[in-house]
Amino acid sequence: MAASLNLLDLRIRFLKSERNLKAHLQASFPNPGEREKIRRIFREDIGKDDLGVGAHWRDGEIYFVYPVMVLVGRKAEG
Repeated sequence: MAASLNLLDLRIRFLKSERNLKAHLQASFPNPGEREKIRRIFREDIGKDDLGVGAHWRDGEIYFVYPVMVLVGRKAEG
């Protein structure tokens, strides 16, 4: 993708943004009745990490890590 856009001096950084599941669900719009299903899926994944998001408890709340990739480059002239 970067090559097709003529980007040079590419730098890639992988970050992890920790999220509170409750707050994340409040800010999103799951289908009616789906919030508890999603909470159950995350709760059952704690200690397993089959989802790959590192779900864990903190202060009685479920948190998870949202992976982010940042790609920075310079547009080639011409």
